[in-house]
Amino acid sequence: MKTLNPRIAGGLLAIRDNPEHMRQVAQNDIPLIDLVCVNLYPFVETIRKPGVQLDEAIENIDIGGPSMIRAAAKNFQDVAVVTSPEDYTAVLEALRSGSGVLSRELLFELSRKAFLCTARYDGHIAQYLSQAGIKGDFPPNVFMDFEKVTDLRYGENPHQRASMYKWGGQPAHGLAAARQLQGKSFPTTTSLIWRQPGT
Repeated sequence: MKTLNPRIAGGLLAIRDNPEHMRQVAQNDIPLIDLVCVNLYPFVETIRKPGVQLDEAIENIDIGGPSMIRAAAKNFQDVAVVTSPEDYTAVLEALRSGSGVLSRELLFELSRKAFLCTARYDGHIAQYLSQAGIKGDFPPNVFMDFEKVTDLRYGENPHQRASMYKWGGQPAHGLAAARQLQGKSFPTTTSLIWRQPGT
């Protein structure tokens, strides 16, 4: 329950430019938190193990971590929230350079990634529980997550816009992982010659 402590929530949610928030922080001796770096319980890794039981999956549902992430991401202008090791270097470099204060653009980008992280995490949980104990081939709910790979030059017709997506949080495969050998810029498949990696 330590991560749900009101002093932690207050330190994350207090808006520094709000006098009333700062008055309550001082009155209740709440330490301000400027950076949150969280690795969630390994729910996805757990449910991918062969023969995993429902009890083990449930035990690996993180409660406090997503709460801290969401609180920090909500107050992104005052709190940096880091949910991926891919962002460690950028945040460290930004802190070491100049004033040691992260730009609003970087803080907002970290917040966007944080909400994506919790949405994806909750989606995996909801999908797993939708299938748990269900007889038949089709679960009652399907939660999908896709990441944009690139814009396309046009859609089905030249006057239409389109983009290409891959499954979210997973390595690209199929056409999304192909390497262009020649032809016009990505993509219409009729104007490109593709080769799958390793072939």
